[in-house]
Amino acid sequence: MKTTNSQPRLLSSMTDLNLRRGFILTALAVLVAAWPLSAADKALPSAMTGEFKGSAKIVVNWTKQKQLPVEVAIAEDGSVTGKVGDATLKEGRLKKNRGAIGRKLNIKTDYIIIGKLSGPVIKAENIERKSVSIPLNFKDDAYTGGLHTSGSKIGGQSGMKLSASNLTLNPVPRP
Repeated sequence: MKTTNSQPRLLSSMTDLNLRRGFILTALAVLVAAWPLSAADKALPSAMTGEFKGSAKIVVNWTKQKQLPVEVAIAEDGSVTGKVGDATLKEGRLKKNRGAIGRKLNIKTDYIIIGKLSGPVIKAENIERKSVSIPLNFKDDAYTGGLHTSGSKIGGQSGMKLSASNLTLNPVPRP
């Protein structure tokens, strides 16, 4: 039987394909293992629960108001209620936002609050948005991070995302 030059190339191609499959499967396994879980998978530590207040610096250039007050009440199960500016935060959840690999690479924040908004965020300027995400880290009994409402990347006051930075949420003393 005669062998052709295509047989070694075929074996080489199959080996390359198997190596690629192995790499992809390994990468997927690492990603699944590092996938962030809900903060409510177990009860939150008491220092992370309760009422927190603070304000954030509004970073968009189309608002007259430059500071945004934020108040949240975080329950042991990770549910969150409160106020973002003049809007009421509804159906809020505190979730883990990154896994161990993300933390090592300093990608994202440890936690994120995601919820719906009811009413205007800035009543005096008639700015209303449907939802909010508040990426946060927790250190020394306080949350720090930023804030982004729903909206488009362009468009100004009528529909653009309202973003704020330098948010610090300090605990309200418990009675």
